[in-house]
Amino acid sequence: MGRLHSIQIMRCIAVALVVLIHSNITLTLGSAGVDIFFVISGFIIAKVAAGRGPIEFIVDRIRRIYPLWIMACIPFAAALIPVRGVDAGMVLTSLTLWPVYDDYYFPYLTAGWSLSFEMLFYSAAAMVLWRRKLIAPIIASFAIALALALITKWPLFRFVGNPIVLEFAMGVAIAHLPTYNRKVGTGLILLSLAGFAFSIPASGRLLWVENLASLDTPWRFAQWGLPAAALVAGALQFEASLKGRLARALEYGGDASYSIYLAHMLPALALRHVLPWPITFLVAVGTGLIVYRFVELPVQQSLRALGRKRRIDAEVPAIG
Repeated sequence: MGRLHSIQIMRCIAVALVVLIHSNITLTLGSAGVDIFFVISGFIIAKVAAGRGPIEFIVDRIRRIYPLWIMACIPFAAALIPVRGVDAGMVLTSLTLWPVYDDYYFPYLTAGWSLSFEMLFYSAAAMVLWRRKLIAPIIASFAIALALALITKWPLFRFVGNPIVLEFAMGVAIAHLPTYNRKVGTGLILLSLAGFAFSIPASGRLLWVENLASLDTPWRFAQWGLPAAALVAGALQFEASLKGRLARALEYGGDASYSIYLAHMLPALALRHVLPWPITFLVAVGTGLIVYRFVELPVQQSLRALGRKRRIDAEVPAIG
């Protein structure tokens, strides 16, 4: 898959929404940014995973996710452990992004809850790459987990069967739809905006991330997920028109979206009660852009270079 300007711009919009709500908790639409990310993830993986082996795919995803995640988590763990003590569940969740042990846990950097669902989806995708016929059992497992979560409230089922997983599935479906029809795109974007506007008054409980694990908010898929899918599908219809300086600036924000997502929390939490929210927003985004330029890019470049060297070394025959 070549670079898609519309997807990068959607990533920029998604992370801006997330930073917005952490800069001003009353701006409830910001919580939909994560749902846009989930739809985009489903779309991207459906496009790029084809032809890859499962091990290659998982290694690539781990390399992409974990280094920056661990670095971002350290200051939050350092701040919370002296106050709360060492919580084994939180430590393990922070290190592995697997949230289910004797209960459902959140990592020290709470924003990592979404990465747990990302890794769950990547694991399912790797299984499909290994054996395509596993698609049906995976779908059945999700349906069974959802039913058992509603009945038993067990943490494992609340995680695996969370309706938010359907947002990844919508992204996969969008990857197989036709694009470049502006009239369709306009209609989808208008439908998306109407859906977001309709959902805002009922969004209060979704602001508390703990509700994700309780399944007390199963309507999130309909409330934020469906409008997010319509927005992504609509944006793709305008791919050929997205040119110029503004588009390039937004694309850069999309490139930096993972750094912004992880790095914005510290300045946002520190400043939102002492500065006007627009200033907090700009400082938080700026922090993420700095992390992208001076941390994420060098780290990823080094890891890619190391990966290439290992492949070359493996291809050189032993002599003597």
